[in-house]
This record gives sequence, structure tokens and C-alpha cells, in this order.
Amino acid sequence: MPKVTMIPATINPLTHLPKVAAQKRRVAGYARVSTDSDEQFTSYEAQVDYYTKFIQSKPEWDFVKVYTAYRNTMGFCIMDEIHDNFRH
Repeated sequence: MPKVTMIPATINPLTHLPKVAAQKRRVAGYARVSTDSDEQFTSYEAQVDYYTKFIQSKPEWDFVKVYTAYRNTMGFCIMDEIHDNFRH
């Protein structure tokens, strides 16, 4: 019987990137509040803090930013992003 030699794939068929090059996954968080009460602001800060720390704790992830959504005084949903000077 002939001897068969298995040659492992070197290219990921989904990403078309070399399998040996371990790339970090770029990850962003999303936080939202629906009212402007003080409790919601605390919740908002807690969400941003939680997702920032959680994403940054994963060595295989590359933290991008935390996106946010909130309702303004007229009830419209506003999309925003947290800038570096807001994070503690």
C-alpha cells in the first residue's frame, strides 16, 4: 500500500489569510440608555466601563471603541461614541 503524506492547509479558506498569522479580532462595545435619569447615567457609565474592561481583557481581541446610544430631550435616539478622554 502506498504511503500517504498529509500536507496541512496554510491558508484559512474563510479569511484567505495565512493560518500561521494569528490576527486579533477588532471588537467594539455598545452601551445604551433610554432616559436621562440619574440612575440611567450611572448605568451608562457602568456599561461603558464593563465593556471596555471586558474587551481589553481578551488578548486575542483588539479594542476599537465603545459606541453609545441615548435619547435626547425630544425623544430621538442619538448615536455617539465614547472618546478616550471620557474613559477612566
